[in-house]
Amino acid sequence: RPGWKEFAALLIGFGAACVLLESGLISPASQTRVRDISPSPDSGYAKRVAIAGYGYLLLSGWIAIPWLPMLIREAMRAGAKMESTSRRFCRGFASAVLIVSFLPLVISQGRACITNSTGTFIQNGHFGPIFLSDMDEPGRWGELGGVAWPLELWTTLSAIALVSISAIAWWVAWTTLQCCNRQHCESEPRLVAAIGLWLMTGLSVCAMLCFVEPHMDRYWLFLFPPMIVSWLLVAAKCEWRLSRFSTVWAALWIVLHMGISIVFTHDMLAWNDTRWRYVNTQLAMGLSAEKLDAGRDVNAWLRLDEDPNTFPREGDDTLWWSGRATFALAVGQRPGWHEKDRLPWTSWATGREHYLLVLERNELNELPNLESSFTESSP
Repeated sequence: RPGWKEFAALLIGFGAACVLLESGLISPASQTRVRDISPSPDSGYAKRVAIAGYGYLLLSGWIAIPWLPMLIREAMRAGAKMESTSRRFCRGFASAVLIVSFLPLVISQGRACITNSTGTFIQNGHFGPIFLSDMDEPGRWGELGGVAWPLELWTTLSAIALVSISAIAWWVAWTTLQCCNRQHCESEPRLVAAIGLWLMTGLSVCAMLCFVEPHMDRYWLFLFPPMIVSWLLVAAKCEWRLSRFSTVWAALWIVLHMGISIVFTHDMLAWNDTRWRYVNTQLAMGLSAEKLDAGRDVNAWLRLDEDPNTFPREGDDTLWWSGRATFALAVGQRPGWHEKDRLPWTSWATGREHYLLVLERNELNELPNLESSFTESSP
């Protein structure tokens, strides 16, 4: 076992690394970036925290769905060996988690589901958000020109995810009871490690909810591996058995997850390729970058090419360098603009053709004719 010298060396190294990284000599100190992620303590703060916590539960449950039959089956097997008081405690805790987590789904009539409540990048039938010129129009956030799956699908997926969360809650309660027994605690380091991982995850979730904003779904990714490791520790201690049904269930859900990832990734790349081919065509025809609003990320890239420091253009006070644009790409109509052209692309999620709209400002129709030569449908 490492002695006090090794421990002291570890502390000194850790302290030196903190001083070096936070001194500002290598990179900006953390305190200079706090305001970029710190939440605004206005009247809606508690509501936003609650929504983000609910979103984390949905995502955690989604990750656990392939395990669901095994979690339930092994809980029943472990519960049969418990005293009645302990068994009621585990069931009560799991039931409470299930009821509380289902309330938003029931109250919203299924609308508070995975695609609407988990953050930014899981959208209804595609990845998102879609940084086009109309993304701030009412109801347009995350829209991709009609690419969507039925709400009932996402509601069902969310309900299964919440059942998975209640099954995990049962095992959290069981592991806690086991560790409360001093004899078990001393003889089962795997259970102690599992409790430690769950405690670390819980504290991290609280810190993310209370001190970080916006609550994007990708921010939770680092908490999923320790959660899965905690299941494996409990599974090793209890000698969980993988039944044929559990194997088939897990395989089907893993294939479904892989399919969603492939389909959503294809559609994101397909419409983005359509957009960039149009942009490159227009630039080659002589349209200046400042006259084209092709979305925030494209505008930023083109502005970076013009000015490495990406300072605002003189006379343009818009956030994304679009104040002088006379042509814009969008998924729908915008006030003050009219449709000039349509760019087709094919979605795997819906199996049909969709369109990006080329819009032109109403009051500037006297501009040179820059009709789109873009007629090919993207693959």
